[in-house]
Formats: sequence, structure tokens, C-alpha cells
Amino acid sequence: MIIQKSIRQMKKEAWTLIAILYLSSISLLMLTVNVLPKTGVDSFYIIGGGLMALTSLLSWKEAYKLVNRINEANGTKKPE
Repeated sequence: MIIQKSIRQMKKEAWTLIAILYLSSISLLMLTVNVLPKTGVDSFYIIGGGLMALTSLLSWKEAYKLVNRINEANGTKKPE
């Protein structure tokens, strides 16, 4: 019973992390593509913003893998 509660809590935390990372990566990407070039900011900052957005997307992918592992541990999904 305690293990199931902790698995549920981990699922909630993982999905919250996915949502936060997804929204932050979209906002960083929008900032990089739309706002920064119009303000005359150096290309260094544009490239840095793009790398930050890419890092956020990769973190989102890792968080999604975490949810899959939790599902496997819970027995709701079979391992590949």
C-alpha cells in the first residue's frame, strides 16, 4: 500500500515535471525565434537561447522515460 502511494506520487511529480519542461521549452523557443532577432540582440544570445530550448526538450524526453519506468515498476506497462 505504501509502495503504491509512493509510485502514485512519483507519477504526479514526473507528469508535473514534464508539463513544466514542455512549457518552458516552448517559451524559450518562441523567445529565440520571434523576439530576440527583432531586438537586434547578438547572434551569440540567439544561439544560447536555442541551446537552452534544446536542453529543455531533451530534459522533457528524459522525464517521459522516467514515467515509462514508473509504469513498468507499477506493472501497468510491460517492459520492451
